[in-house]
Amino acid sequence: MGIQSSRVPHPEFTIDWYRTKLSPEVSRTIHKKSDLQGAIQTLGFLANQLLWLVGCVYFQKYYYQPFALSVFVVMYCVQCNFMINAVHELGHGTVFETKILNDIFCRLFSFVGWMSPDMFFSSHLRHHRYTQNFPFDQENAMPALQTRTEFVKAAVFNYGWMKILIGSTIRAALGRFPTGCLGWSPAWEAIIFPLDKLEARTPAIWWARLMIGGHTLLAFAAYLNGLWIVPPLQLFGPFLFGAPWWLLNTAQHTGRPYGIFPDRIVDDFRCTSRTINCHPYWRFLYWHMNWHCEHHMYAAVPCYNLKLLHEEIKHELPPTLDGLWATWRHIWRYVDKQCVDPSYVEPIELKRNIKKL
Repeated sequence: MGIQSSRVPHPEFTIDWYRTKLSPEVSRTIHKKSDLQGAIQTLGFLANQLLWLVGCVYFQKYYYQPFALSVFVVMYCVQCNFMINAVHELGHGTVFETKILNDIFCRLFSFVGWMSPDMFFSSHLRHHRYTQNFPFDQENAMPALQTRTEFVKAAVFNYGWMKILIGSTIRAALGRFPTGCLGWSPAWEAIIFPLDKLEARTPAIWWARLMIGGHTLLAFAAYLNGLWIVPPLQLFGPFLFGAPWWLLNTAQHTGRPYGIFPDRIVDDFRCTSRTINCHPYWRFLYWHMNWHCEHHMYAAVPCYNLKLLHEEIKHELPPTLDGLWATWRHIWRYVDKQCVDPSYVEPIELKRNIKKL
């Protein structure tokens, strides 16, 4: 689905989203930020990534062992795909209680993952405000037909995602924001970077230049020191072997009901977003975004408290799918139907006598 006109007005309406009520005590508990818990998640994620990188360097330069090197390269790339989730959480400013720590690690993980937090959050804040309601949310323009072919591409080499991120970085560094930047329609770019506010593009321009210059210097230094494995990891890491990331990330909204303004508005995050359960290791790499309905319903809750929030509101949520295999068997039933009829959406059973679509 797309929109042809570039004359889409800036959002001027608000959606009265349904949110499960919380007691004041529970609300205070789940919204509490912690530098300690933030450090456990953030430094644990960073240490895990460095473990794979150190292994790559060791088995390439100091003790050449092709099989071991291959294993560490694959694991480095698998985790590198999740950099966008690290940027997402830190950019929300909820991981650390100390604000500057959120900013520092957000930029660090953005650099590794070829992400522009300035461009991403210009879109993402609207994604939260208008989730799945087109054209005001085009971060996930539905229906997104996530087919098995798309999964295979992501599992090996996600060239399309690389083209979007690297291409947009180069264009932003040149000060160019052409139609379709980051894969969005002309209307979406006009909303997130309106022509009457060109100064909003300046941070993205300078960050893109810093990323290109920084990656170039690091690659050159690595090559001079005989670390030929590092430059390809820098460039291709976030785009190789991304099967776990793809299965988790695209499960967030695929197949769920969506709205088209002004004919139909979806106003319940339990319909637009999907919560799933998965292995603790994947939850850790995914920054706990498997609790995705909870994240949209209360976006200011730190990721490490989302499971607590889930326990408080699960009595009103649709059934939580358990495991990636069960989740995607469920999703593809609806995606297959959407390939034939794009207007088809997953029927949602809401508990309690609450408004339905």
